[in-house]
Amino acid sequence: MKNTNFNELALKAYESAKARGFHKEPHTDAHYMMLIACELAEAVEADRKGQRADRKTYNFLLQEYGDPVFKHLFDVHIKDTVEDELADAVIRLLDYLGKKGLNIPDGFISEERIKKECDDECREWFKGRSFADVIFTSLLNDLDSAIGIPETKIYAIFVIAEIYGIDLMWHIKEKMEYNVKDISMIPTRKIGERFKISGVGYIVARPTTEEPCKECTFYMGKYCNGRIEIMGFCYKDMRRDNTQVIFKKENE
Repeated sequence: MKNTNFNELALKAYESAKARGFHKEPHTDAHYMMLIACELAEAVEADRKGQRADRKTYNFLLQEYGDPVFKHLFDVHIKDTVEDELADAVIRLLDYLGKKGLNIPDGFISEERIKKECDDECREWFKGRSFADVIFTSLLNDLDSAIGIPETKIYAIFVIAEIYGIDLMWHIKEKMEYNVKDISMIPTRKIGERFKISGVGYIVARPTTEEPCKECTFYMGKYCNGRIEIMGFCYKDMRRDNTQVIFKKENE
């Protein structure tokens, strides 16, 4: 969180939301507050289902295979978890803040202030309360108070994340990157077409209806590295033309 400019982050969240069509029509403040409430409700539902982010596996596989599998790895290991939904709530609040042209005062959301807030008395308050109780009491009970001053709820979510041991800033930045990625990480490309992602050359090898071999690292994640020449599968639901293809590193 150090050196994070939340006002710049708010503008980024707003521009990203606009690019994805979220601000085509004018809406009331209550409309945006309800969207934030929905994200918080989804965090509660994720907690009830035991859905927690698996950053260890995500980071390992992302480091191993890079950008071509970013979106899918995020979908499998991070998306729709408690951490991800809390990040979504903050991003919604930042979007609202950016849309309204509001500014968060310097130092209002800082690591030092949050850690000071999470003292013994604060932690005692959390004891014996369910996650649903915490979210309702701290955030939903008076969500309308965020109208005009959304930074108060952003701060409250960071405090909750600190108590639960969640690196919320990591999840916010990762989700914002996910949001701006093209909807199909490997765009529709012709068979034989060469392209680069993060400086690495790839080629769309051929269409296929094959399934990944069950011994592959990415079997459950729908990617395969089990054959020498194959970098991975690009499933049809990841491409605009709904064609399932194999892609591989060009230097292999």
